Amino acid sequence: MNTSAKCLPRVLGTLPGTQISPAVLSLSNLLDANQRARKPFLSCKKEMLLQFKFEDILDLLDVLTTPGAIG
Repeated sequence: MNTSAKCLPRVLGTLPGTQISPAVLSLSNLLDANQRARKPFLSCKKEMLLQFKFEDILDLLDVLTTPGAIG
């Protein structure tokens, strides 16, 4: 995640120790860098949502298998 978070500042030349010439800094390059930076975050988001759903299912199974828990 940290690498992805540093991607855009590096492309913009705002990360210490980096200098980008205006010829390299184009809209196309910025959009490409943005897309590459977003992918790991989207993957992490999907994993978190799946984890929440899994925990909900485990909670439901616990309720359904506990005698006297329903009604």
